Amino acid sequence: MSARAILECAADPVGDRWTIALWHATAELHACLHVHREEGAFDGAGRWRRRHVRHCLLGRPADQARAMAMALHFCGLIRATARAHAGTRHARRSFELACSERLVKRLRAAASAVRDAEPDSWAAERFENEAALREQGLEPSAPPAGDGSFDRDRAATRHGKIAADNISLVLRASPAVAGPTRQGRAQMQLPF
Repeated sequence: MSARAILECAADPVGDRWTIALWHATAELHACLHVHREEGAFDGAGRWRRRHVRHCLLGRPADQARAMAMALHFCGLIRATARAHAGTRHARRSFELACSERLVKRLRAAASAVRDAEPDSWAAERFENEAALREQGLEPSAPPAGDGSFDRDRAATRHGKIAADNISLVLRASPAVAGPTRQGRAQMQLPF
């Protein structure tokens, strides 16, 4: 069994719960387990207030690095595209939710293709990751359900889905990270 440890990756504002499903699907694509927890603090009145959602990955270090880079890229890309596209906060939220839901569907389909191509190695990775997680006293979390309670802006939702269909599932890295290729450009080719 290779070295497996929980890697604390990022923290998102608690209102951006759409990032949980995106991190989960990206981790699944790279044979990692995603664990999240909500962090907060007590306010002046002594009530607990949620502040952040902390994302953690468990898997082989190379898989963790790929999953973390991809999830951070997707979250940043969705936020930037939403800011550029939608004017109001409501429209931005609708765009982010729709874009992330469509992207999660695509990531799960890609993970399913990887799993179907190599079912034995994927099952072994999953088993080792779950065993390492249990050694640390944690349980694997299930993928979160969608946020269907939000009344969405229809135009922003449509544009968010279109934007998600245009996001590449191939992440290109800088030359310092991946090293030059034959053409002199750096590329980190991921499964899809």
